[in-house]
Amino acid sequence: MGILDSVFGKRQPIEEGSEQRSLKLFNDDPLPPANFYDIPDSSFTSSENALAVAAFQACVRAISESVAGLPWGVYKRTEDANTPDRSHPYQYLIGQKPNRYQTSYEFRETMVANCCIWGNSYAKKKIENGLVTELTPIHPLHITPRELKNGEIVYDFYGGKEQHGRFTSSQIVHMRFLSENGWRGLTPINLLAGVIRLARTMDMFAQKFWEQDGRPSVILESSQPIPEDAMRTLASSWRRMFSGPQNAGKSCVLPNGITVKEFGQGDSVSDTQLPLREFIVTEIARAMRVPMSMIGADGSSYEDDQLRFVQQTVTPWVNRLESAFQRGLFEVE
Repeated sequence: MGILDSVFGKRQPIEEGSEQRSLKLFNDDPLPPANFYDIPDSSFTSSENALAVAAFQACVRAISESVAGLPWGVYKRTEDANTPDRSHPYQYLIGQKPNRYQTSYEFRETMVANCCIWGNSYAKKKIENGLVTELTPIHPLHITPRELKNGEIVYDFYGGKEQHGRFTSSQIVHMRFLSENGWRGLTPINLLAGVIRLARTMDMFAQKFWEQDGRPSVILESSQPIPEDAMRTLASSWRRMFSGPQNAGKSCVLPNGITVKEFGQGDSVSDTQLPLREFIVTEIARAMRVPMSMIGADGSSYEDDQLRFVQQTVTPWVNRLESAFQRGLFEVE
């Protein structure tokens, strides 16, 4: 019995149907291949790459931290108002300690952040004596929801060597993003893959540009023909001696017959960086529905942005989280 069995309980074995056979192709890597999620390898964007884009990370944090910071508990509906039901057995579970290693805030932050990034977030229910006693988040890359022929939604799990199986919908709390089929959310980092890749490309370009002391590339000209090996040696020596901020201001002594010519596009290249970066930030903020002022960029009135953020961003995400747990935790299967 693996450690996940002790945490998650008994799981159903995977059937030998055609849609499940791909699970046998897994190697010892802790995560299955990207194409297991119907995402082409060429268009796959990792969460690390996406979160390395400051604007996207700021949007994810703004949403997940705002939702997690709201009070959360079990309420009893009455004719007059909704009142906290402090005697409910799930009050402590979701309001204080959902599992052994997370606070309620951290748990909700994880669930919302995973949904913002991957379009789906999952929590495994540990059930004892007919009651849920623990909610453990599972990374979305370890779970793939599937619809069986009978219409039932199941969750195929892969957690490494000998750690795979199937969960039923009664064992999982599933929070999903915008969906085309109703049972699996679309993946935001793939919907924004073009913008995220452009941002990462610009980061790498800027890094290389400033490693070269922010100066334009140069041409080393020789008045005499020189062998190819000598050209490589000359270029390598130039990069080693004069490239990078640590070599700024060094005096240059050129071999006889060698002259230096600079390209003149340095200013134009650097001038295009700022408008393009502003465009990327705007596109990411628009897609995540987060006002610009909430992620450190220039926006409209801060008060208006705060109101817009609460009404158009936080409220839908709160409803999404609340309805997921209403369906997965409180409804009788």
